[in-house]
Amino acid sequence: MLILSAPSAWAHDSGFGLVRYEPDGTVDTSFGNSGSVVIRAAQRSFVANTLALQNDGKVVLAGLTSDIDTGTIQLALARYNPDGTPDAGFGSSGIVSTSVGDAGAQANSIAVQPDGKLVVAGTLYSRGGSDALLVARYTSDGAPDGRFGLSGISATPVGTAASSAAAVALQQDGRIVAVGTAFANAATDDDFALVRFTPDGQLDPTFGQNGVVITDLTPADAESPSLDHATAVALQPDGRIVVGGFTRGETQAFAVVRYTADGVPDSTFGARGLVKIPAREPQVSAITLLPSGALALAGSAASNERGTAPFALLRLRADGAPDTSFGQDGLVTTDFDGSRSGARAVAVQPNGRLVTGGAKFGAPSASGDALPESGFALARYNADGSLDRSFGTNGRATSKLGDAGAVPVALAVQPDGKIVAAGLVFFQVPTSPSQTVSMMPLALAATAALAGLLSVPLLLRRMRSHR
Repeated sequence: MLILSAPSAWAHDSGFGLVRYEPDGTVDTSFGNSGSVVIRAAQRSFVANTLALQNDGKVVLAGLTSDIDTGTIQLALARYNPDGTPDAGFGSSGIVSTSVGDAGAQANSIAVQPDGKLVVAGTLYSRGGSDALLVARYTSDGAPDGRFGLSGISATPVGTAASSAAAVALQQDGRIVAVGTAFANAATDDDFALVRFTPDGQLDPTFGQNGVVITDLTPADAESPSLDHATAVALQPDGRIVVGGFTRGETQAFAVVRYTADGVPDSTFGARGLVKIPAREPQVSAITLLPSGALALAGSAASNERGTAPFALLRLRADGAPDTSFGQDGLVTTDFDGSRSGARAVAVQPNGRLVTGGAKFGAPSASGDALPESGFALARYNADGSLDRSFGTNGRATSKLGDAGAVPVALAVQPDGKIVAAGLVFFQVPTSPSQTVSMMPLALAATAALAGLLSVPLLLRRMRSHR
């Protein structure tokens, strides 16, 4: 992304980073290059949107590859060995790219089946029609699974316009649950979307309306529809499905809906299956189920300071009520020097403590400012929501990656308590102020996506249409 300013200008290359931490928040120097793996690419780049851990300790990432020369994107996965080296037996030098549809696709969530197969969920983009919710499955060596859907892909239009999956979870019976958003869905605008697939990638006819459930969170007395985005999912042992997200309209709130195993809102949770926690500019990025049956949601809520988005960690009891023993009425916020990313992920360590990940400062700013101190940021919390001072430095751990910002988008905890974080990394490229302005879609798209503004393919299509 090239942004002009006097007397100099900066372009931002992008890439991804992978960091492993010891259980106490110090960097694990036995991993990668002194604790991290950082990949920079100016023209063709892999972007990691999510990660999962295999039983053998390998780290699997999923997202997309983008080629600026051709303006194309592909569904993509990458796999790393437990020591942080690329897994040469996976795809090409550890990366698998799959061409899907006429405008490409990206993965936003990944899960590992007990047999080692990899399930990803995301978006299938379309040039002439509406984007669709996508679920794909790969064999353990990275090949599309021909026994799933159509050549390994299941794409499902949800609602009356575009749709996208933000999270995926695997049931014990092999069925696959994907959640996301049905955008501009007729008169109700954006709605929660929940889709369940059979183990072979077909829509599950026993769930909702032929495998699909759409939930509008607009209050009955509202004068206008709300924007309801489902962004996270957790499965309870009894088969109930918990979906986290947010709603923005006449009211703004964190939103959680719990469904029965057949896709009906669970009347024993909150108010007829729905819990809303009012907040300003709320965003939910992840949800996790705690051993006690309680729920933890990670995201952000706007602060009083312009442009910041502190980490927000919300804990609910099993019945959906805010856990008043945690923070202030169930909510804890943590600031990292004016972070603009909020908490992007949450995970539970074996000792029961909660770890969240986001960014100190965040991605490059819209004015092209260099953010040399930006990087991954983690925080760990005690049972009452207070920062665990034994973690990192007074409860916080940070890692500088790149020189123009970095934002983790996913966390996972190994059985030994070590923490793996993956995310976006940005790098400065000085240029002449007289140079013609050109835009690097991947870097700009990644930055905008973090702010909830635009997706990579949407930017690519808009840019191509103006060439």
